[in-house]
Amino acid sequence: MNKVAVISRDLQNVDRQKVAKDFREKKFNILISSDVLARGIDIPAVDLVINWDVPMITLEGGWKEAQKETYLHRIGRTGRFGTEGVALTLKQGEYDDDFMNQIIDHYKSFKYE
Repeated sequence: MNKVAVISRDLQNVDRQKVAKDFREKKFNILISSDVLARGIDIPAVDLVINWDVPMITLEGGWKEAQKETYLHRIGRTGRFGTEGVALTLKQGEYDDDFMNQIIDHYKSFKYE
């Protein structure tokens, strides 16, 4: 049976640390997280990362741009230490194709479809 936990900025820091510790100790196998775990967590046994959205930032004048480094850190939670993993990104907005192509162009990776 799958066990699920959620971690987000809404939790107190001590609660976020407990959730991360419990996930490392395999007390549950599904972790739903915001960008709060995009960086700074080292869990070697993550098989799947599902991005709820393409990370982006709003610039001056209301323009938006993909957050390339955040995306890399998000998907970097899986397939670590020589293991295989999968990272999926859900497309939600009309500009998500553009944001994904910005990330791909930045890292010179495969073409997004």
